Amino acid sequence: MANTNMLNKRKNSKVISYMLIILSFLFLIIVTKSMYYDIQIASDSLSQAKIDLNKKQKDLSDMNKIKSNLANDAVTSQTLSKFESSISEQDLINYFFTYSYKLNSWVSINNMTMEKWSKNEIWFMQSNLNLSVTFRDEIAMQSFINFLSNESSKYSFILENFSYPYGEKNKDFQVSIPLKILYY
Repeated sequence: MANTNMLNKRKNSKVISYMLIILSFLFLIIVTKSMYYDIQIASDSLSQAKIDLNKKQKDLSDMNKIKSNLANDAVTSQTLSKFESSISEQDLINYFFTYSYKLNSWVSINNMTMEKWSKNEIWFMQSNLNLSVTFRDEIAMQSFINFLSNESSKYSFILENFSYPYGEKNKDFQVSIPLKILYY
């Protein structure tokens, strides 16, 4: 009987030991489950960040490829160089008045207003200009507009809308010319 008591005590101590191990394991799980979830969230965030980084690196390499292609293309480089220089009001005034002082230009620049620079939807800087110009005749006006829209000119202007008093052939007429200038 003493032997069976001993055996029962050992069985009871084994059961208690197993219960203690199971309870310790459950306590460990309960205490560390928030850490496990935090590690899982961090792991998911890291993998998403790696995917985003790979996508951005691919976009950057594509942009660098386009940049190198543009740099190697002389015609495109020359066209884009118009947008790379800084522009000031004084430069524009000199540009317009240089044209108006040419012999037989028959153009008189009366006034120029310029709005503050802002970024447009394609990330170019832009400003709106408004020129008040007096022309001797329609031919002088057409010549001045050709001067503004010439591809080889120093600046690239966009003539947004334009109207003038049609048919005034014998006298000078004044016109307001709204322009937009782009700059990078």
